[in-house]
Amino acid sequence: MTESQTYRAPFAPGGTAGIDPEICQRLLAVALQHGGDYADLFFEYRAGGAISFEEGITRSASRSVSLGMGVRVQRGDATGYAHVEDLTWEAMKRAAETAARIATGGSGSHTVALARLDLPHRYELSSPPIDQPGTEKRALLERASAAALGFDSRIIKAEASYVEEIRAVLIASSDGRMAYDVQPLMRFGVRAIAESEGKREAGRSGGGGRMSLAYFDAQSPEKHAEIAAKQA
Repeated sequence: MTESQTYRAPFAPGGTAGIDPEICQRLLAVALQHGGDYADLFFEYRAGGAISFEEGITRSASRSVSLGMGVRVQRGDATGYAHVEDLTWEAMKRAAETAARIATGGSGSHTVALARLDLPHRYELSSPPIDQPGTEKRALLERASAAALGFDSRIIKAEASYVEEIRAVLIASSDGRMAYDVQPLMRFGVRAIAESEGKREAGRSGGGGRMSLAYFDAQSPEKHAEIAAKQA
């Protein structure tokens, strides 16, 4: 997996929140204290950004970060769920207690031994897009806009957009599994508008995926701009 150097999940191994197998085992024990058949913990961290470029200027730029942890408890057909955004022990314990109340009866004593799962490294990037300078991403948008406008005199407007995210998840379950994963994401799009004889048509092109900005070595902004302009 490819960790971000700038946006690293607090619950990552060795992270600032101190979420380790022992903490997860204690939380699962709390979640099962009223007799639940199964429980799991789900930690999620997202950091993302977006840039839109139009008429030679950056129309908007945004950045967001979210963090949370959920507890799920099942007993028969009943499911209890609770969620918190605070990863202190007190807050997480309250969430586990809340979810546990849906499941009553049965044994209230559970010991869970967690084993970390080694997940396949599907997204081995030299650096996730979110760690790259904003000026580099803006330059990609400028290139796409200029290429679309320059493709044909009938292209009267070009819009380009870039969206990125890095998502980290940690799951620990009462059946003994614990896994951590990081998932980068990048999307790029171009929209061209053509006008001829009073009629307007629009064309679009886009791409991206769980990859680095090296994507643009093969799928250049100019190539996307040409596709959008031809459609328009």
